[in-house]
Amino acid sequence: MQEETRKQQALKSTPYFHSVDWGGNPVEVSEDEFKKLEDCGRKKMAITEEPVFRELEDYETADEDEICDTPLGVTFDRRLTWKAHLTNADSKERKKLPNLQKLAGTNLLAHQNILKTVYLWTIRPILEYGSSAWITAAKTNQQRLDKVQNQALRIITGALKSTPIKAMEDATVFPPLAKRRESKTLAKNQDTYTSETWTQVYTIGSASAAIKDVGACIFILYISGRSRTNSIPTGRHCTNYRSENEAIKQAIKLIEESPEGCPNVVIFTDALSVLQAPENSKQTSISRALFSLCKTRVLSLQWIPVHCGVPGNVNADR
Repeated sequence: MQEETRKQQALKSTPYFHSVDWGGNPVEVSEDEFKKLEDCGRKKMAITEEPVFRELEDYETADEDEICDTPLGVTFDRRLTWKAHLTNADSKERKKLPNLQKLAGTNLLAHQNILKTVYLWTIRPILEYGSSAWITAAKTNQQRLDKVQNQALRIITGALKSTPIKAMEDATVFPPLAKRRESKTLAKNQDTYTSETWTQVYTIGSASAAIKDVGACIFILYISGRSRTNSIPTGRHCTNYRSENEAIKQAIKLIEESPEGCPNVVIFTDALSVLQAPENSKQTSISRALFSLCKTRVLSLQWIPVHCGVPGNVNADR
């Protein structure tokens, strides 16, 4: 009986190790390391009472989105979804909100101006850091940061949960983060792609009810100062996505046929999906058109926010 008890105690004190198939090579990992693999979605055999070597079944490589790099404080994932960066910023700044709440509490009763200063200096800079890079992230991910500002505004103003966000923004004179991000993007574009050195091309594709009576419009501003507007029908029944594609292809054709010197060309569009399309091997027509233009010119594709009063975009939309 005593021998059995000692054996059980020895088994409990013995560390668990697992034999993992890593790229075809068996690797021994500790229990803690094994749990980390399990948290990443790996699958293991049932745990036995005795410490044994267990195989890792159905091994799969890590998700590409999990592979990240963080130069200068901006987290890049392989697919440039920016989800990791925005999630980290959201988590980091939410931890500061209780401190803001304490300042606004009954013990300290900090003035609203002090609360606004604390927010402007300690929270909002992190929420906006690197926004020129991750402006193309999904709206659902960007809205996570917007909610942090909304909570901060509620603390600063002392407003109830039912108070409209617009009313709090007006009271604090803090514009929505989305508008500030768009303004920064537009300012960056103006500084990077000046009309003195770049031929600026703006493309628009529009449709009634997104599927019919579709047309594409192009506005080109040449380095010489001359401008050109062109519009084409893209079909009675067509999608906005296809019309945006046709607009870019028509713009490339106009640039290639133009007598104007166009060594540097930037194409502005508000259709993010079209800019990402060349990465897809199925989008052969637009990829070929872009590649053809790149042979003789410096070409840049740039996303711009929609309906923000960009002069070239407004001209193309007329």
